[in-house]
Amino acid sequence: NNQCNAIYQSKDGTIFIGTKYGLNRFDGHEFEWFTEENGQIHNDVVTDILEDEQNMLWLISEVKLYNITSAIGIDIFDQKSKKARLFKEVFPKAPFAPDDIINIHAGKTGIIYLQTKNYEWYFFQYDTGFNRLPLDNEFQWKGSFDHETYWGILNGNLIHADKEGNLLHTFQLPANHEVYKLIKGPRV
Repeated sequence: NNQCNAIYQSKDGTIFIGTKYGLNRFDGHEFEWFTEENGQIHNDVVTDILEDEQNMLWLISEVKLYNITSAIGIDIFDQKSKKARLFKEVFPKAPFAPDDIINIHAGKTGIIYLQTKNYEWYFFQYDTGFNRLPLDNEFQWKGSFDHETYWGILNGNLIHADKEGNLLHTFQLPANHEVYKLIKGPRV
């Protein structure tokens, strides 16, 4: 399909492309196509692709009504078996339902960060499961560059905090300025 929603290069260098009609995998030589029809994924509309610390791909399918995201579907795709399982099958004891998730991100080390409809933030690691982050409901996610800390906007400030909610840095943003994305560059 020529409608590309997401492009992701996995840790092993494989390219995955999320489209309106499934997931495409390119290993540098040939393409493979995964769809609902062939039973390898559960939703053909793949809008984002994240990779966790065990190299599983989280295939995000956003359901939009009237240009508003109303629900998120998540498949957990095993790159080795090339099969996907539904989020609720993989994580039956998650403290929220998959359609409660309104925001999802992956940190550079594979930690998955999720926000629910109740504005609760969680991070996920296989050894500890889903852990609630002590964040205000006004917090806006902006990024994570390691497995211990994250960045975001709260009350007009750019904040850097750890998983326990301890503020490491706070930077007052100038009036009428917005931060869209943080990108880690080389240290100078």
